Amino acid sequence: MTKKTIKTILKNSNEILENNLSAICSLDIIKFVEDNVKVIIEYKDERLTMKRFNDEYELELNFKKNVQTKGTYFLKQEHLSFDIELYTTILEYNQSFLKLNYKLADECYEYIIEVNEEVRK
Repeated sequence: MTKKTIKTILKNSNEILENNLSAICSLDIIKFVEDNVKVIIEYKDERLTMKRFNDEYELELNFKKNVQTKGTYFLKQEHLSFDIELYTTILEYNQSFLKLNYKLADECYEYIIEVNEEVRK
């Protein structure tokens, strides 16, 4: 795994959020911390899994192009778990770029990760 810089972009109908971050990347895994939330993205067999977690919650979202999938949202303190349904219209992944377009709870999102140069020590 290599340490690289990434740019994340999340768009919906109300806002655009952008972050420039450090990440640990391999062929099919990207790991980083965004707004005090640990994120692990794994791509395998044309499916992408995104796990986001901190001290308060764990969120796991599963994406497959043109398929409705389920994810899980777990509130740690309350010990409550909720199923989440989402539909993915675009799923593009390679070592330097990720693009997801998906619908979650009647809202459409676009999520992009641009993987940039290796971080020099």
